[in-house]
Amino acid sequence: MRRWLGAVWLAAAVVAGCTSAPESKSTLRPVPCWFEVPAGHVATCYRLAVPESRADPRRRVLTLPVAVLSIPTTRRHADPIVYLTGGPGSAVGLYPDTMKEWWPYIDTVPWLQGRDLILMDQRGAGLAEPSLDCPEIEQVGLQLLKLSGDPAHRRAVYIAAAEKCRQRWLASGHDLDGYGTRAAAADFADLKRALGGAAWNIYSVSYGTRLALVLMHDYPEGLRSVILDSVYPPELHFFETQRAAMDAAFNKLFAACAADKVCSKTSPDMKRRFFELVGRYNANPRSVRFTDERTGVAEEMPLTGVLLVERALEILNEGDALTEMPALIRAAQDADQHALEEVIADLAADYGGPNYFSEGKYFAVDCEEEVPFTDAARTRADIASHPAFDNFGIDTDDWYVCSKWVGPNALPISKTPVVSAVPTLVLQGEFDAITPPDAGRLAASRLRHGYYIEFAQVGHKVIDQSVCGQKIAALFFDSPERNPVLPCLREKPQRPW
Repeated sequence: MRRWLGAVWLAAAVVAGCTSAPESKSTLRPVPCWFEVPAGHVATCYRLAVPESRADPRRRVLTLPVAVLSIPTTRRHADPIVYLTGGPGSAVGLYPDTMKEWWPYIDTVPWLQGRDLILMDQRGAGLAEPSLDCPEIEQVGLQLLKLSGDPAHRRAVYIAAAEKCRQRWLASGHDLDGYGTRAAAADFADLKRALGGAAWNIYSVSYGTRLALVLMHDYPEGLRSVILDSVYPPELHFFETQRAAMDAAFNKLFAACAADKVCSKTSPDMKRRFFELVGRYNANPRSVRFTDERTGVAEEMPLTGVLLVERALEILNEGDALTEMPALIRAAQDADQHALEEVIADLAADYGGPNYFSEGKYFAVDCEEEVPFTDAARTRADIASHPAFDNFGIDTDDWYVCSKWVGPNALPISKTPVVSAVPTLVLQGEFDAITPPDAGRLAASRLRHGYYIEFAQVGHKVIDQSVCGQKIAALFFDSPERNPVLPCLREKPQRPW
């Protein structure tokens, strides 16, 4: 799940480290911004100090970076938008280099016009101190990629690396039970109190939607409106339904391709052709040349059917699937060496590149909030019912890693559905293979002022992939009491990239 969440933020951490000094409550202090602010824009920066454990605030203190961004000449509303990113473990983009990507974004996207944008890295991720990253996993990334055809060996390497990471964090004295969703929600509630202001709006994506739902339940005061984009509700049993979600997304793609004049011509009978290629490449992997950009070393990498499925899932979730899937099938069918090298390079960037993703944060959240409530029999049934997705990469192995990361204090409240009266817009993509439309419909059904909108031929993170989604989000933030339906929903999807 975590590796499919879109662009990764790059650069070096510059936020001060955590301290073990006693703290009884959260404190917010202004600091100089650590990134450049272009002309015509304003940024105010802070560091929020929060206790690692609110049950024992004398324990270690965590430091979370905060930036409030604005364009004074266009500011029309006093209620800011808070962005909650996904993962769990993704950075919000506060690195100096990636801040350069935020400025043109807030200049142009309609849903950010007229309001301040508040960014804070979640505890354990990004520039937060500590960031629970696992270089042990990143160091074996390319080895894991090479082992795609040997799942038992790959799993052993992955589990060993994750365990080394866990032991290192435990030895440092950190309480890995203290990085869950409810603790993160309390951090954002503390930030709101410290910054002041009568009302907030939230835009959340993927795992960030679960965090938003907890905020709606635990801290509803002052929440004016919430957007849940690609919903990961607490009651979703991810491991039990993981493969069913993939199968459903692929079948929607195959049906959409058959109904599209161009796609059906370039890739007739897409389902049969794709899975025949998967079987062929699993039986006889093709050797593809790969050059490690970090070292300059060139080597041969086995391209298996497993990796074709992984690349197809990325396309479903993040790309223009009706165009990119036929191209992938054609490249595999023709053994187009150049195109297949690009496939391997793309996957290698996920496995072995500097992703600045906090794997420890991911495990500390998803293991604790999913595994204790997962029915192993239903998980096995999900695998048996969808054999094409039995082994689709290291995400297959998270279940085994999680057995060590689950703490003794897993709370049933982690799975309690959220009922709320806060005006909420639920956005779902038809092709989303991570958080399927059924999850969004389920969450929306419990929201008294909730609006559900599904986008055809769009995958994970609607607003990143749909110009129409961006327009609808802007309309909703301006008038959250109205259902923001626009004619563009009936048009062919227009991509913002």
